[in-house]
Amino acid sequence: DLSGNHFSCPIPNTLKQRMDDGSLSV
Repeated sequence: DLSGNHFSCPIPNTLKQRMDDGSLSV
């Protein structure tokens, strides 16, 4: 969903936590 969207805008704490959790595929 947020494949390249989070690259354009600042990363929210929620999204950052998801990346730390490994739920988000980059």
